[in-house]
Parts: sequence; C-alpha cells; structure tokens
Amino acid sequence: MQRLSRRALGAAILATAVAAVLIAYTGLNPFDGRQTVRAEFADASGIGVVGQDVRMAGVPVGEITGVERDGDAALVTMKIDGDAGKVGADATAELRPNLPFEGTAHVELRPGSPEAAPLGEATIAVDRTRSYVPVDEALRTFDSDVREAVPAIAAGSAATLDGAGSAGLRRALRESPALLDDLAPAAAAAGGSHGTELAGAVRNLAATSDELAARSDRLAPLLDSADRTLAAIERDGSAPLDSNLAELPETLVRLRDGGAALETLVARLDPLARELQPGLDALAPTLAEATPLLARSGPVLAATTPLIGDLRAALRSGAAGAEPARSVLAALDPTLEVLDRSLLPALHRNTDELGIPAYVSFLNLFGGGGGASAPFQTGAETTPLTPETGHFMRFGLRFLTGAGLPLPPCALLARADSSLAAQLSKAGGCTP
Repeated sequence: MQRLSRRALGAAILATAVAAVLIAYTGLNPFDGRQTVRAEFADASGIGVVGQDVRMAGVPVGEITGVERDGDAALVTMKIDGDAGKVGADATAELRPNLPFEGTAHVELRPGSPEAAPLGEATIAVDRTRSYVPVDEALRTFDSDVREAVPAIAAGSAATLDGAGSAGLRRALRESPALLDDLAPAAAAAGGSHGTELAGAVRNLAATSDELAARSDRLAPLLDSADRTLAAIERDGSAPLDSNLAELPETLVRLRDGGAALETLVARLDPLARELQPGLDALAPTLAEATPLLARSGPVLAATTPLIGDLRAALRSGAAGAEPARSVLAALDPTLEVLDRSLLPALHRNTDELGIPAYVSFLNLFGGGGGASAPFQTGAETTPLTPETGHFMRFGLRFLTGAGLPLPPCALLARADSSLAAQLSKAGGCTP
C-alpha cells in the first residue's frame, strides 16, 4: 500500500509537471473560464500595445491577446469573459479609436442574433469586420492645399464651439432624439419599399458623377453656352421672359383645348382606319402584281420620250401660230357676220315655185348642168365647138358669160339682200 501510494503521488506530480509545461508552452489555461474569439481585419494597424480591450455595447468584456498576419488580412485573437454571453456565428467586429478622431483602437464586438449557432472555433470573416481610417491616412488622399486648410478649419470650428457655440451644440444634441424620431419616417421612405432604392440612387449618382468627370472637357463649353443663354434671358430686366411667362397659362389652355380636339379627331379616325385595314390588306397583292407591269412600263416610257419632245415642239409651234390664227379669225368675223345675216338665211328659205330650200334648188341647177354636159350626140351631130360633149359648151357659155335667158329674177334676189339685188340689176345680172 505504501508503494502504491508513492506511485500515485509520483504519477500526480508527473502529470502536474506535464500540464505545467503544456500550459507554459501553449498558453492554454484549462482553469480559465474565458472563451476565445478570432476575427480577421483588413487593417489592424490601429491596435496599440496598451489599451487592447474588447467591448460589447461600449462595456469592456475581454482583451486582445494576439495579432498576426493571415495572408492579406490581420488575424486578431481575443479572450472574452465567460459571463459576456454566447458569441454567435453571425457575430461582427469593428476596430474603433479610443479617442473621438484618433488614438489606439479597441475591438467593438457584436455577438450576433440569439437564434444563431455558436461561433465556436470558427473565425469572424473579414467581410463581417470593419476598420476605421485614421485622420492622417484620410488626409493623405487630399492635395497639399486641402491638408493645409484643415488646421484653419479646425481652428474655426474651435472658435465656433467656444462659448455659446458649445452650449448650442449641447442643446441640439439634447433635442436630437425628438428630431431623429421625426426623421425616422422620412429616412424609411427615402430607403424605398425594399430598402435598397436609396443605395441604388447613390450608386447611380456616383456613376453619373464619374461620367461627368470623364467629360469635363465638354462641360466648359456647355456652361459657357448656358451663361450666354442666361445673359440673353436677363436682358432688359428679363421683361421678355416675364411676358412669355405671363402668356404661358393662356398658351397652355389653348394647347389643352387643341389636344382635346386632336384626341377627338383621332377617336374619329380610329374606326375609319380599322375599316380601311381590309382594303389595305387586299391592296397589297394588287401592288405586288403591278410591280412587274411597272417594271415593263419603264422601257415604254423611255421610248415615248422623243414623242413627248416632238409634241412639246408642236405645242410650242401651235402657241406661236395661235396669235396669227386669232388675227385671221378676227378679220373673217365681219364677212361671217354678213353671211350669217344675208346669204345663209336666203339659202335656207324655201323657193316659191318648188317649195324647197334655195340651196337645194341651187344644187339641182348643178345637177341639171351635169346632165346637160353629158355627151349624147353622135359624131355627125357634133359641131366644131363641141365635137364630143354635146350641150356642154352651150351650158358652160351661158353659165360663165351670162349669155342666154332666162336670168334669175331680181325680186327673188332682193329678198335675200336688197343691196346685192340692186347691184346685179344695174349690171344686168338678173331679170327685172
């Protein structure tokens, strides 16, 4: 029993020594009730040698026990008090400065939602961590003029906050909760129905700004043109613009009435267009069939071009002869008037003996003359004057010279034209 007791005591001492070596080598303390949390940060340069605490809701709950490089990120190891509660798998971490604008940083840990699974040995990924940007690094992005202006701005801000300014700022901060309560509905509305509209608008605004910056060389002429336009508008005290603005309501009323009338017209034309649609559909095959005919008519039209040229020349010649023809017709007008007043009525009047128009009797005279001129004599009966034509010479002599009787009565000629009958009676051309 004594030997067993000594062996048990030796084993206990040996186990204690091994545990001590392991604790010293690994830094693990099995009697430590704190939990280990690891997080990756894009930049952990703000973590200082002192003041490396971990906070939840601003209350210290642990400390930073190690910082090491893990690829492009910094792996930060933290020890969290056991009574700090569970750290969930959706936990987030943020490096914040200990002073308002600068100084060493602490880790602000948000443990995540209660229903989330425990984080355990997992690491809070870099996409769920944030690092603040020190003021000096932020100022490096500006040029020298802006950096030199920052102290002046700070001095002006200090002068503004000195005295009544600080009191006003404190009063504004005290009243800010009520203001924020009023702004909350407006902020929710600005976020949109899905909560992403405002972010999309900002992204689109950023893209628009980038496009405008890329085309800055075109903005200067545009601004110059706008400046000249505004200068022209402001001429004479902007009286023309004021006049146009005064007439704008009446113009809008007329446009509205015109739009209503146009809408009525379109409403009337719409049924007509629907009625015309079948005809247009039926017209399409006709036009398709007429296309070859129009193609064949091209050579025909080309062949008629000389004819059209000749016709044009003929029309020009007719136009040139129109004036002389008009003059001839004007000269014939008195003669035609005399004929219409005297000879033509006489020729249409019926004769007393036969009761037929005088021009028919006159034509019968030629018919009788034709019969008289027909040869009917034999060779023994011919005379030297008319060897082969019978009575033709006798008729022709009487007709041409007036020799022989009877002559037409002068009274009959007087019915047609008294002056003409008097002249024939005086010359012996009619029977008194």
